[in-house]
Amino acid sequence: MIYYKLLETLCTIRIQVTNTEKHPIINRVPELREELQQLFQLANIPSPEILQAGKSTTPNQKKLKKL
Repeated sequence: MIYYKLLETLCTIRIQVTNTEKHPIINRVPELREELQQLFQLANIPSPEILQAGKSTTPNQKKLKKL
């Protein structure tokens, strides 16, 4: 198996809080699929929960309505 192809499937949920002064952006990693969990275990490193914020690479963005 090509491991870097598995890592390419790692995705995040981008959360931006707009009612604060600095508008922080958090890239939250959802629960990993079993194959990715095993890959991180084999590498003996903890699986990520949050990734550094960067530019979005896909147009799949949804805005949530304010309550």
